[in-house]
Amino acid sequence: MKKITLILISIIISSCQNNQKDKFDEGIYCLKSYLDKDNFENRYIDYFLVKVTKDKIIYYGTVNTWGHISNRNFESEKKSKINDSIILQTTQIGFGPDSFTTQKFIKLKNCDKIVDGNGINREEFVKYLNRSLITGNYKFENRNIEFTEDGKIKKSDSLKTFSVNPRFGTCWWYDYRTIEINKEIWKFEFTKKNLILTKYLKRNEEELGKLSNIKIVLNR
Repeated sequence: MKKITLILISIIISSCQNNQKDKFDEGIYCLKSYLDKDNFENRYIDYFLVKVTKDKIIYYGTVNTWGHISNRNFESEKKSKINDSIILQTTQIGFGPDSFTTQKFIKLKNCDKIVDGNGINREEFVKYLNRSLITGNYKFENRNIEFTEDGKIKKSDSLKTFSVNPRFGTCWWYDYRTIEINKEIWKFEFTKKNLILTKYLKRNEEELGKLSNIKIVLNR
């Protein structure tokens, strides 16, 4: 009798564990191509952050102060969970009939503050983008330049501070790869070997941003 009881308990535990594995882990996920330096998505993105709670999935993005809420569908999650760190979700990238696609979202570690009761916390999200995309050591004209986690630029004569701009707002006057350097707007882009920074000209109201000829190419 004891053996049968132990077997039943084992089956129940195993079943619960399998069901748990099929579900999304609770937490905050970000569109993979939003953070991928080598395959960085530079087109318009509607939803790029997903918060998974016990019974809800909340989508955040262009409008950062509120999220689109849906109830969790655990049957659907079985097909959309790749592993504990990656899930599949649908979002709009670019415009046109084929703009809605299924994309990989990766779970962010120790980033609970990025989304709070008011939506995406801009300050916390900027810190994460700075750290994930830009922070590190680069070479420029035989000099090592350091971009630190607190938004400082060290060992550069002219560059002092930086801050990646999140993609908030449906009307955007610049390229989506924008960064503030010394509180001025620049474009950033990656190649396999470089981080390229190009300064924007000052623009008039209701005018699209235009790039200047000022360009800095840093070796990654």
